[in-house]
Amino acid sequence: MQHMNMVQPQPDVQIDHNVINRMAMQLAVDFHMEGDFLEHFLDAPSSSQVVGLNATHEALTTEMPSWFESSVELLLRSVEPSPSGGRTNLLAPAEGHVSSGPGSHISLIHKRPKVLGSSMNDQIASSKVCHPPSLGFAYNTANQSSAIASPQLSVQDNSTDQQDNSSDRMRQDNSNSEVALGGESSSMYVIEDLLHTVFSFLDQRSLCQAARVCRQWYAASKHEDFWKSLHFGNQITQDQVASVCRRFPRAMELSFKCVQGVEDLARQAVHSLRHLEKLVINKGSLSESFFNMLASGCPHLHFLSIHDVILGTLTSQDVLICHRNLVVLEVTNCRVMRIGVRCTKLEQLSLSHTNMASVTLNCQKLLSLDFSSCMKLSDTGVRLSASHCRGLMALNISQCSYISDETLRDICMECPQLQVLDASLCPNISLQGVRMPVLKKLKLNHCEGITSSSMGALSQCAMLEAITLDACVLLTSVILNLKWLERISLADCYKLVELTLQCPALVDIKVTDCTALMRLDISSESLKSLSLEKQSSLATLTLDCPNLLVLSLVECDSLTNSISEVLSDQGGCPKLNSLTLESCESLTTLCFTSTTLQKLSLTGCQNLVRIELACVNLQCFVLDGCCQLTHVTLAPVGLQSLNLGICPHVTDLKIEGSAMVSVDLRGCGDLSKANIICPQLSSLDASYCSSLDDKCLETATAACPSIQSLILACCPLVGPDGLVSLKKLSNLIILDLSYTFLTDLDPIFESCKRLKVLRLLACKYLKDSALDALQSDETLPELKELDLSYGELSHRALEGVLGNCTYLTHVEVNGCANLGDLVWEIESLESTHNMHDWQCEFQPLDGSAGIFNDASPGCSSFHSSFAVPARVSKTWKRKAAFPHLLQQLNCVGCPNMRRVKILDAVAFQHLSYLNLSLSCNLKEVSIHCLSLSNLNLSQCTALECLQINCPRLISLSLQGSNVTTVELVEGALQGCTSLETLDIRNCSKIFAEDLKDVRAACPRLRRLLSSTS
Repeated sequence: MQHMNMVQPQPDVQIDHNVINRMAMQLAVDFHMEGDFLEHFLDAPSSSQVVGLNATHEALTTEMPSWFESSVELLLRSVEPSPSGGRTNLLAPAEGHVSSGPGSHISLIHKRPKVLGSSMNDQIASSKVCHPPSLGFAYNTANQSSAIASPQLSVQDNSTDQQDNSSDRMRQDNSNSEVALGGESSSMYVIEDLLHTVFSFLDQRSLCQAARVCRQWYAASKHEDFWKSLHFGNQITQDQVASVCRRFPRAMELSFKCVQGVEDLARQAVHSLRHLEKLVINKGSLSESFFNMLASGCPHLHFLSIHDVILGTLTSQDVLICHRNLVVLEVTNCRVMRIGVRCTKLEQLSLSHTNMASVTLNCQKLLSLDFSSCMKLSDTGVRLSASHCRGLMALNISQCSYISDETLRDICMECPQLQVLDASLCPNISLQGVRMPVLKKLKLNHCEGITSSSMGALSQCAMLEAITLDACVLLTSVILNLKWLERISLADCYKLVELTLQCPALVDIKVTDCTALMRLDISSESLKSLSLEKQSSLATLTLDCPNLLVLSLVECDSLTNSISEVLSDQGGCPKLNSLTLESCESLTTLCFTSTTLQKLSLTGCQNLVRIELACVNLQCFVLDGCCQLTHVTLAPVGLQSLNLGICPHVTDLKIEGSAMVSVDLRGCGDLSKANIICPQLSSLDASYCSSLDDKCLETATAACPSIQSLILACCPLVGPDGLVSLKKLSNLIILDLSYTFLTDLDPIFESCKRLKVLRLLACKYLKDSALDALQSDETLPELKELDLSYGELSHRALEGVLGNCTYLTHVEVNGCANLGDLVWEIESLESTHNMHDWQCEFQPLDGSAGIFNDASPGCSSFHSSFAVPARVSKTWKRKAAFPHLLQQLNCVGCPNMRRVKILDAVAFQHLSYLNLSLSCNLKEVSIHCLSLSNLNLSQCTALECLQINCPRLISLSLQGSNVTTVELVEGALQGCTSLETLDIRNCSKIFAEDLKDVRAACPRLRRLLSSTS
C-alpha cells in the first residue's frame, strides 16, 4: 500500500479513538460479506485470537479536527452497503454507469481528484466534491465470485482465478484496474491515504475488526505502522503467536501477561522479531538460557521488564543477565536466589520486591539503582553492588532493614555523583559521618534512627532541594540553613518541638500532625503559601517571607496574640493577601495594619474579644463563631458588606469604609456605641439592637447620607428625636419601625418624602390619628407598601387606610383584632354611571371589556342587590376619579372579620392577591375582581356563603374551611373560568363522590387537592 506524505495526522492533535472504534465495528457488522470474499480474511486473526490482543494506543479525549472528520465521512461513504442488500446486488451501482445483460459486471466509475502537488485542504475539498456513494464492487453472476475495486475506479475483472493466497488475488485485482484521472496516471490514491490516517488512531482490536470490512481495509490494516507493538494475553497459543510475529516481523514492542508457557512463546516470538526493542513479561517462569537467547537473538533490545516471575530452574536458582545494548532492566517481585547483571550500557536497574540473597553488578554506566523492599539482601551485598557503579546518581534502598550508616557512608564515597537517595524504613540509619555533597533529593520516612543530631549531616548537603522526614518519631528539633532547599515534609513527627528553616529557595512546607511543635521560624524569599493545621501546641510563629501571599492557621489552639506583629506591614509578610485564623482558641486580641490583605477568616475563634484592623484593601471578612467579641474597629477597610449579627455581645463598633454598601447588625443586643462612617452605605439593618439609641442613629444618618434601606425593628430606645434625623437621608425608600414604642408618625411624614415601603408591625402604642395623614396622597407621594400587622389600631383607622389610600399597592393587616367587615361595593345607579366613566379610562390589564355590557350600560347584574353606608358612599364619590391601585392584600388571622365584599371590579381592577386565611369568624365572602389570580381562605372554619366572580382566578385554597355543601363550592366557582388549582383538603363536608362535580364546574382545573382523593 502506498501513502501520500501530505496526508498525515497532525502531531499535536488528540483524537477520541473510541469514535473510530465504534465506526469500524458497526461497518463490520452491517456489511454483507458473501461468497469467497470471506476467504480474504483467513490470514487475519480470528475472533478468539483477537481476545489475546490488547490495545496499544492510549484513549484520547479531545475533539477531532475538521480534516479528520472529513476523512472519516469519506471513508464511511466509500463502504456504504447497498440499501437493497442481497447476494445478487451487493452494492447499488452509480447512476449512469450500469452495464445490463446476463453475466454483465456491475461497476462504478468515479473520476479521481488530482492530488499530486495539492495541499491537505485541497485534497479534502476534492474528496468532498467526488461524493463516492459506495465502495465499488464488481459481482460476477456466472461464477458467483466477487472482486473489489478501489474507490473512484472502473473495474473490469473477468478472471476466475481461485488462488488460495488472498494477497496475490488483491494484487491481481489491482493490476487489472483501470484508473481514470483526466488523462493522467497516479499510483497514489486519496482513499488509501485517508485509510492510513484514520487507522493510525485505532487500537489493535479495532484494526482486526476493520480488516473484516473489505479487502482494501484488510490490506490497509496490515500495514506495519500499526503493528509496532504486540501484546498477548492469557488465551493466546503458540501457533497464533508465531503467525502474528511472522506477519509483522518489524514490531518493536512485545509483551506477555499471564500466559502459560511464556518462555517458549517468547522464544518463538523473538525468533521472528529481529528488530525488537522492548520486551515485557508478567507472570510465569524463565530460565537462565532464555536470557542467553536474548543476548544473541535480540541485539536491538534496550528495555526489559520482568514482573512476578520465577527465575532459574529447580536445580539452580542463579540467573545471569548479560546484554550489550540493554538500557533499562526491571526485575520486580520475582523469586530468585542469586542474580547477576552484566550490561555495559545499562542505565536503570530495578530489583524492587525481589526475594534474593545476593546480587552482583557489573554496569559501568548505571545511573539509577532500585533495591527497595529487598528484605533478604544483606548490608554487604548492597555495599558491594553499589561500589561497582561509580556513576550512580539515584539509589533506592527503602525497606532494606540491614542497611547501616557504615554502608551508606561507603556508598556515598564510592558514588560521588549520587543525587537522589531513598532510605525510608531503614531503622539503623542515623546519618552519622555520612557526607553527600551533591545530593538533591532525600527521603528518610519512618527512620527511627533520625534524631536532632542527624541535622548536622543534612546541613552539609549544600545542594539539597527536597527532604522528606515523615514519621521520624524521635526527631525533636530541625534547624536547617540550606540555600537550595525547595521542599520539606515533616508529617506525623509527634515529638518535634522546634522547626527553624533559613532557606531562601523554599517554596513548599508540609507540617501536619506535629502535635508537640511549639516554635516555628521560617525565612524564605520564595515561599508563597503556608498552611499549618492541627498544630495544637504552636505558640510562637516567626515569618520572614517577603513574598508570602496565603497563610492558613487552622486549629492552632496555643497561638498567642503575638501573631499580630507577624501579620502587619512591618512584620515579615508585607505581601500577604489571604489570612485564615480558624478555631485558634487562645487568640483574644487581633490588632494589625495591612495594605495588601484582601481576605480574612476568623471562624471559630471563640475567645476573641477585640479586633482592630486597618486594611484598606480588605474585601472579605468572616466572623462566624466569634461569640465573645465585644470591640470591633475596622478603620479603614475596603469591605463592601459586613455581617456582625453573629456576634451578639459587640458593645463598641467603629467602621470606616469608603466602599461599604451594606451593614448587618441584627441581634447585636449589647451594641451601645456605633460610629459608622460609610458615605456609600445603602443598607443598614439594626434590628434587635435593643441598646441602640437616638444618639447612635443621629451619628449614623449624618455619616451615611446614602442609606436607602433602614431596618430598626425591635429597637425600643429609638424615639421621635432619632426619627427627626432621618431628614438627612434623602434617598431613604425602605423604613422598618416594627416592635417599637412609637405613638406618632409625623417625623416620618416630614422627613421621608421618598419613602416607598413602611413597616409598622406590632406598634401597639400607635394612635389612630397617626394614620390620618396617609389618606392624602401628598403626605408620602411615593409610598407603595404598608404593613400594619399585629397592631392595636381601631377598625376606623384601618378602614380609612384600606379605603382611602388608593395609591398603595401592597397592604398587610395580619392579626389585627380590631379589623371588622370589609365591604366595598357601588351604592347607586348614579355611582355606577361614574364607574362606567372609570371603565372608559381604566381598562382591565388584559384589555378585556370589563364588567359592563351593552344591554345595561353602566350597570352590572349584581350591583343593585347591595347597599353601602352613607359614609362609605360619600368616600367613593369623592374618590371616583382615582381607582384603587391595590395589588396585594393580606388579612390573615383577623378574628372580628365576618364579611368581605369586594364588588367594585373597576375600582379594584389591579387586585391580584387576597389572603383571608385563619379568620375564624368569617362567614360571607363575595368577590368580583377582574385581575384576582390568587385567593386564600384556608382555615376559615365559619365560612357559609361564598360567591366568586373572578375570570382570572388561578389558585383557590379552601383548606380546612367549613364549606357546608359541594353545591356551594360549585356555584361559587361558576365565574372562575381560569381556575387551575383548588385546595379543599380537610373540608369535612365534601366527599369523594363530590369531586367529579367539582371538576365539571372547573373545566381548566389541573390540580385538585383533597383529603378524600
